[in-house]
Amino acid sequence: MKRTAIRISGIMVILVVSLVIFSGCLNYEMPAGPAGPEETTTGITAAPTAAAGDVMQQGATPGEQEVFFESQGYIQRPWGYSAAQRDPSHTLSVLESRIESDDEGGQYITGRLKNDQNTRIEYAVVTFNLYDANANHIGNVYAKTDYLGGGKVWKFHTNSFKLKNYQFFEVADIFIT
Repeated sequence: MKRTAIRISGIMVILVVSLVIFSGCLNYEMPAGPAGPEETTTGITAAPTAAAGDVMQQGATPGEQEVFFESQGYIQRPWGYSAAQRDPSHTLSVLESRIESDDEGGQYITGRLKNDQNTRIEYAVVTFNLYDANANHIGNVYAKTDYLGGGKVWKFHTNSFKLKNYQFFEVADIFIT
């Protein structure tokens, strides 16, 4: 009698587990990241890795690039992809920006931006367009920050770039979530 009860309970457990698995209850899907190069709304082709001579986003190490896929609504983070949507209610004011040089002969843009709201900004990316003397667009650089408090000032610093024909820059976009 005990053997029959054990067999029936074992069969029931297998049956319940099979039903749960095949019904999709345990099928948790992570948001799919982009399959290949993706065109962002800022006009930059973002790829999973940076090629030699590419301008990488601040915080990325050589050989990898933090990629922002605004058109898909995800920001790549160290732990995976995080959903992101532009928040038009938040604004950042550019208090100052200037070009500086580093010890290796590269240049970068530094300055200050202020969170104009009383609420925290979860994620912000400022993109600068780079131009030559004929006002031809020759590249972009970025700075990003997480969790900027309401009314606080962000002292930003973009990644370094080495472009022989660089002449001036302008703010292309400020993305805020």
